[in-house]
Amino acid sequence: MRFRDQVALTLPALLLRLALCLIFLWAGLGKILGETTVTGEDAARLHAMGLRLTPHTPPAETPAAPPRALPDPNEDLPPLDPPTELIIPDNGDADDPQADENRTAAQGAHAVHWRLAQTVVTPPTAADFPDEHRVQRVYGIALLLSYAGNPGLTNNSEPVPPTMPAWVSADRWPVYFAWTAAGAELLAAAMLFFGVLTRFGAMIIIGIMLQAMWLTQIGPAMVGRVDSYLGFIPATGDPWAPPTFQTLFFQLACLTMATAVALLGSGPIGFDRALFRPPERLERTAPPPKQRSTFDRQPTDTP
Repeated sequence: MRFRDQVALTLPALLLRLALCLIFLWAGLGKILGETTVTGEDAARLHAMGLRLTPHTPPAETPAAPPRALPDPNEDLPPLDPPTELIIPDNGDADDPQADENRTAAQGAHAVHWRLAQTVVTPPTAADFPDEHRVQRVYGIALLLSYAGNPGLTNNSEPVPPTMPAWVSADRWPVYFAWTAAGAELLAAAMLFFGVLTRFGAMIIIGIMLQAMWLTQIGPAMVGRVDSYLGFIPATGDPWAPPTFQTLFFQLACLTMATAVALLGSGPIGFDRALFRPPERLERTAPPPKQRSTFDRQPTDTP
């Protein structure tokens, strides 16, 4: 095989693997090590998912006591009448056991109602988080999933169409999915770098990119959250301005590169070649001599 043929079979898969490894290693580490700030509704949603965020508690304002009027020393005060009747509450007969049982039951019921009143806690809302809170960037993915399944209402109190099922945003599922995505990006980057199970790692990236394109670009355009071209391309600005489609094109480029790696494999440079070595080929034998036809009049070297 010629040298240029060997280079053509080796370099494309290797360069694609290294490029995807660099991109998703940066993306995965950025979600875990990077931080961002949340406030308002975002902070309230993360608090409901179990993230420990301290709500802002305004100090209680004690009403000022009205000024007490001082008595006029020149005014004669009327004398105070002594109490003529002492009111004693009726607690029932102390020797009556039925009264004691009723009193005990009433006290127990009061205690139960008091405990129930203490356990009813109103969940924090966006107004409880006016301050900024720093969280890991991976929780931005959790918020994206939360808004996809439970987008809330518009300014006109109309329901916003969701792009994901409601169970995706329920309980702590967005947090679990977000951490799974960050771990999958790091795992895929390592698999592509070493060339181990390269096609499987490329399939992981394909799934991540398809989900990212749906959540951020195609999904909102198809359900009608934003204006769109052709029903699925978001129209959020000048179509000829580079920032308008740079996210969509970056996701599309990563998806295309991962698809190419899934088709090509790791190439000659990678552990897949050692782990999945093809079977030894049978040695080729010399073809049998060609029989001359009786109509062949060409001269031969044999007598």
